[in-house]
Formats: sequence, C-alpha cells, structure tokens
Amino acid sequence: MSFRTYHLARTFRAEIGMPPSTYQRQLRVRRAVQQLRDGVPAARVAADCGFADQAHLTRHFKRLVGVTPGVFASAGSPDR
Repeated sequence: MSFRTYHLARTFRAEIGMPPSTYQRQLRVRRAVQQLRDGVPAARVAADCGFADQAHLTRHFKRLVGVTPGVFASAGSPDR
C-alpha cells in the first residue's frame, strides 16, 4: 500500500468513524437483509452481496444483526 492509500484510509476513518472495510461490510449486510426480506435464498444472497460463500455471510450477518440469515429469513423481519 502506498502513502496515499494509508492517507485515504485514515481520512475515511476520521470522517466516517470506521475503517473502509468495516463500512463496506456493513453495506453488504444491509443489502443481504433486504434480499432476505425479499425471499432470496441465503446462498444466492451471499454471492450477490460479495461474500466469499454462505459461511462468510453467516459470520458477518450474525455479528451485525444478531441472528443467522436462515433464522432471519424464516422469522421474517419485524418491520415487514
């Protein structure tokens, strides 16, 4: 990584409050939530949202949402 890359990451974190990778992961999980609400299967959601596989989606989804994508999808969202 060059100096400019580090500078961009530091500036992003100072402005947004989190590193770019964390921000991107949150955006991906938000998109996954929307697709699961629409009834898209979790394996497809993982691929569509940029996760390496369904396990990768599940790990980050559970960390941010509190339940696995399967539980979320089967329970439905509270604001549906």
